[in-house]
Amino acid sequence: MPLVPKISPAVREEECLKAKAWLQHLADSCRQSDVEDAPAIGLIQSLLAETDDSMPPTALKLMGNEAPLREQRLDDTTLRVLITPLSSVPLFKKLELSYNKIGDDGVMELAQFLTEDKFLETIILKSNNIASDGGSALAHALTLNDHVKELDLSNNDIGKGGGMDLASMLQLNTTLRTLNLSGCSLTLDPLIALATVLRNNATITVLDLSDNASPTSSATQSLQNAFTSHWSRTLRVNSTLRELRLRKMGLTDWGVVDDFASAVGANKGLRVLDLSGNKITQDGSCKLFMELRQQPYLRSLFLSSCKIQDQGAEECRKMLMSNTVLKKLTIDNNGITSVGLKAIAQAFQQNTTLQSLKLWGNQWDSSACEVYNALQTSNGDKNSKPRFSASDLDVAFYTVSGVMHVAHQDSDK
Repeated sequence: MPLVPKISPAVREEECLKAKAWLQHLADSCRQSDVEDAPAIGLIQSLLAETDDSMPPTALKLMGNEAPLREQRLDDTTLRVLITPLSSVPLFKKLELSYNKIGDDGVMELAQFLTEDKFLETIILKSNNIASDGGSALAHALTLNDHVKELDLSNNDIGKGGGMDLASMLQLNTTLRTLNLSGCSLTLDPLIALATVLRNNATITVLDLSDNASPTSSATQSLQNAFTSHWSRTLRVNSTLRELRLRKMGLTDWGVVDDFASAVGANKGLRVLDLSGNKITQDGSCKLFMELRQQPYLRSLFLSSCKIQDQGAEECRKMLMSNTVLKKLTIDNNGITSVGLKAIAQAFQQNTTLQSLKLWGNQWDSSACEVYNALQTSNGDKNSKPRFSASDLDVAFYTVSGVMHVAHQDSDK
């Protein structure tokens, strides 16, 4: 367990004074805007009032899906009130404002603050009412800001305009590390623009573009190939990106087989790849698993809710027999029968490195249950260590009238 650094009394006193000053600026701003009774204001006041003998928090967390904000969530007016203390006293490094009713007007004022701020590092605005203008305003602010390292705009309808401006921002910004644009109604243009920019951007390490499927799910083959070919080119040259999430993007076998899988195989940077919820079936998964047989970099592969079936499971077995670096694999809900499940289990006679495996939602029978149950038990041999612990798998097994069955369990890995 890492040691918690000791904080000197002088530093603690200085931070407590900052908290008191922050509260005073907040009170002044509330009086000017007549929002003193807003639940968010009371929550902040109680949070900072408890810091007389301890360090104040470094994160301001005001989530609209949690009490007491559930009944009266933050809106543009409340956010404006927060800008004054934020700009006056450098106290919080993280701003978590998810699940509120913040729109473009409020975000524009936040963006203006960010053009000069040199303290805030993380901004989480998930599931608000931010549209194209708000996304563009934040993009402009981050061309000037050199301190923000993480931005989460997921589930905001920023669309083509906001997406294009954020892609342009990444040509200039050299400090942003994590960008979440999942569920942002991005069209094909910004998706391709982001791929193009990342051929030269050497700072983004985590990117989530999931659930922007409308440009690809109903696209012609040529349009979908444009998406996958651009990202394939990016993966061949970008060695900085560590985590790429493309869940529910409508990706199909033709794009994966043509170039994407080989680009993943050639990439030296990715540690996490999430392709869950796509239309990847036997052909696409087989090509991907073949490319990963000797790939020495990827640590986690997510293929939940695809349809790799038994043919993909057989290629997965071959991959696991030779790959010694993959730690996590999710292939739950993939139409795999007991034949494919048992084929994958055979790999663990040799593979000793995979630590987490998700298989729930496939077509189990008692024989497959018995095989995987054996991987979790030592069969009475005190010198034999089970291949998997209970927490390594998302399935558990039980017996009724001598027949073994499978049940789902939450995996903590």
